[in-house]
Amino acid sequence: AWRMMRDPGIRVGVGSHTQRYANKLAKRIKQMCLRAGGVMGEDQRADEWCLTNGSTMIARGVSGSIAGESIDLFMMDDVFGSRQDADSATVQEKVYDWYMDDVTPRLQKDAALVVVNTRGNPGDLIGRIQQSEEWHEWVYVRITAIAETQEVRDQNNASQGLPLGLPDPIGRQPGQELC
Repeated sequence: AWRMMRDPGIRVGVGSHTQRYANKLAKRIKQMCLRAGGVMGEDQRADEWCLTNGSTMIARGVSGSIAGESIDLFMMDDVFGSRQDADSATVQEKVYDWYMDDVTPRLQKDAALVVVNTRGNPGDLIGRIQQSEEWHEWVYVRITAIAETQEVRDQNNASQGLPLGLPDPIGRQPGQELC
């Protein structure tokens, strides 16, 4: 919402495990824009809407078509609907194919891609991206729901190929909750 208000004409997308959940995310962003003084444009569908400043939003579930869209900022949130999905090689492949074949080709020069995901399997989307050639271009931030001790954070970072000794990314004390 902040970027849509601040950068007129930005083309934003959200993607999630289902179209229903992607629409829910887009609705939350629309509500934030309205609270910040945004004025809605003519296109007001649940899965596509715009502001009068030219900023646009599209929402898609995994495997939903993004053909013909240009994206400046795409946020993927919970692309696996359950732990069972995250552990399924078939679903992992479906999500990765959507990411590679539909999402990334639509990203414009200097676009941003944000992936929010509960890590549960090395074959999930983040795990696949970590194994890819473009991994060096990513900034990976691991934020837990409850801040860990340094020892636990180091163990978890090591298991995900991250450096040891990193502090909590948002400066919390061990045991402090995210929200």
